[in-house]
Amino acid sequence: MIDNAAWRIQHALAYPFNPPDRGYLYTGGEMHDLAGADYSDRIPVIASGSNGSLSRLREKYGTDHTVPVTRVRLSGLVPAYAARITSYGSVPATLAPLVDAASITHCTWLTAEQLEIMHLTESVGVGYAYCAVNPDICAPLEGPHPGGSTAYISMAGFLPDNEQAPMPLDSHDQIGAQAKVREWTGSALGQDEFVASNILNGEHRKSCNDQLATIGIAVRHASLTRLL
Repeated sequence: MIDNAAWRIQHALAYPFNPPDRGYLYTGGEMHDLAGADYSDRIPVIASGSNGSLSRLREKYGTDHTVPVTRVRLSGLVPAYAARITSYGSVPATLAPLVDAASITHCTWLTAEQLEIMHLTESVGVGYAYCAVNPDICAPLEGPHPGGSTAYISMAGFLPDNEQAPMPLDSHDQIGAQAKVREWTGSALGQDEFVASNILNGEHRKSCNDQLATIGIAVRHASLTRLL
C-alpha cells in the first residue's frame, strides 16, 4: 500500500490528470465514444485544466452522471497556470491571454444541475470567476459549436514566468509550475516537502497564496465577461 502522504504528493504533481487528446462521452464513470451524444439543454463550459480529465470528472460526478466532453480551439486565450495553490496541493489552471496564440482544450457540456456542482468545486466568487466567452474565439473540433460557452477564470490571475507572460500547460508541466511558485514565494523547501506542506498545513498554503496574490497577473480579455 502506498503511504497516504506520498500518494497525495504524487496526486498533486499529476495535475491536470492526463486529459485525453480527443473528445469523449463521460458516462457510468468511464470514457465512451461521442457518437450519439445529446447536447440539448446543456451549457458548454471550457475546461482549461483538469476538468477535461476522466479522473477529475469521476471525482466530481461519480458514476451517475453523463457529460459530453468535446475539444475546441480558442483564439487569443490559452490554458495556463493560475497564481494559487489548491487544497490538494496542485497549481491549477486558468485561461490566460496570449497575443496571436491559438490553443486546443476541452469543453464540458453540463446540465443545470451539473453546473451547480461544478460551481461548488471551483469555489465560484472566491477561487474563480464564472465568465461568458465570446463565441467568435471558439471553434469546435468535435460536436456542435459551443456558442454561449463559459469558463472559470482564476481570481488570483495567472502565474507569470520571468518575462511576466503566462505559463501555458502545453509547454510547462506541474513540476515546473511548482518550481516557479517556490521561486516566487522564496521557499527553501524541496518539491515534495513544499507540496506536502501546502496539503497538510492550511496556514502554510494561505501564506503562499497571499504572496502569490501580489504576483499573479489579472486575466483581462475582451472576449471574457464575468457572470458570477
